[in-house]
Amino acid sequence: MTDELIELTELFCEHGGRFENMTIGYRQESGYYCSVIDSNRNATLFCPAHLLVDVDDIGISETGLFITRPEKYTNNIRLLEKYFSIHFDERIVGELLEEKRQIDSLSEHEKLLLKRINLPAISDGTDEKLEYVKQRILQSHRLGFKLLESKVIMPFVTLLNHSQDGVPYYADNNGITVSGKFDGEVFVNYNMGDVLMFLEHYRFVTDTMFVYSLPMKLNFSDGITLQIDRNISKFKTIDGKFRWPVVERKDGLFTVSWFPMYCKNGPRYPTRFAASLSRESNIPAENILYSVFLCNLNALLAIVFALKDSKNSYVQMVISGVERQLELIGEIQK
Repeated sequence: MTDELIELTELFCEHGGRFENMTIGYRQESGYYCSVIDSNRNATLFCPAHLLVDVDDIGISETGLFITRPEKYTNNIRLLEKYFSIHFDERIVGELLEEKRQIDSLSEHEKLLLKRINLPAISDGTDEKLEYVKQRILQSHRLGFKLLESKVIMPFVTLLNHSQDGVPYYADNNGITVSGKFDGEVFVNYNMGDVLMFLEHYRFVTDTMFVYSLPMKLNFSDGITLQIDRNISKFKTIDGKFRWPVVERKDGLFTVSWFPMYCKNGPRYPTRFAASLSRESNIPAENILYSVFLCNLNALLAIVFALKDSKNSYVQMVISGVERQLELIGEIQK
């Protein structure tokens, strides 16, 4: 680690944090990361609750994010300001301003195509450049914390990168902990999103445990309509452990909170859910699967074929994500 990062880590520990058996590195293409020192021992990162920063207390300038209400964090403000100046600096502002420029240069046809997959992800519809940058940074680094009843930024925890095989966050009233044994880089699993959700929120393409259907409304015979949403936070648990979409009926309209199209550890998940939905709606399960998969493939392939030759760097990133989403959908055929 650099002297600056060593000093920051020591300051973090002085203020109640734990940063054990880890070191911090930096890659030009992807930014900061943490790696384990001794893979035979547990690595632990703990950010205490008193170091969490409410997103409502964060502002932005051309040099990066800053804390707008330092008086709320008096005892810890030196650490927090130093951390913000290192992690959320002019580099990330510059990257996101360029992303905004690329998005603004999209043609109306490109925007119409990307809107089908909920992109570009312009938080709150803002057009003001620095506000856009702020919202995009917060979107990819914040976490809900029940004790504060707010979204927060987590010093040091935000340095950890995602992997579908990463360990989960553990949050309680004391703070947020990441702990486990690692071989090389220390990874966490951010959430249960799919490729396009990660692209939308975190600006990178990654393999995921799940793929979910795009939002759509499908009309079947006998006046039955199936509306599929993409709200993966709305689910119930079956058999004590499996996440299951919520199905709501109002007359002939069946609304599904989300529809699974791929599950790495459960290849029969989509067909099992289609069979369950068939019993509720009297729509044949094979008709449900055929319609959902056909509509998703048509929408995603249309984007690839229409935009594959684009020189726009934002579009190129999106195409990479769409192609990976299609590859995972294809896994169900194997």
